Amino acid sequence: MEEDPPETTGTLIQHPNAPLSAGSMKSSSSASTSNKASHSASASTSNPSPQDELNSVIQDQKAIKDTLQSLTGSIQGFIASLGGSPSDRASAPSQ
Repeated sequence: MEEDPPETTGTLIQHPNAPLSAGSMKSSSSASTSNKASHSASASTSNPSPQDELNSVIQDQKAIKDTLQSLTGSIQGFIASLGGSPSDRASAPSQ
């Protein structure tokens, strides 16, 4: 009997140092990614200080926030293309 391959559905998480594809992110997040890439290059040559680590975490948090905002906009656009908003569908009587 063959084993089923593991499910691969879910969220694709891009590696922080991977190049962004055109149009997949806002320009602000691509700018923060380029800042992070230059930060990682300098951090690899010496031990990062606690302040450097904190700055890295802050940059990561900003990149995550930008990604979430981009995804939110994409989801809202998708819902609009279906012909309504989530609140419209929730208040509509079920058939």
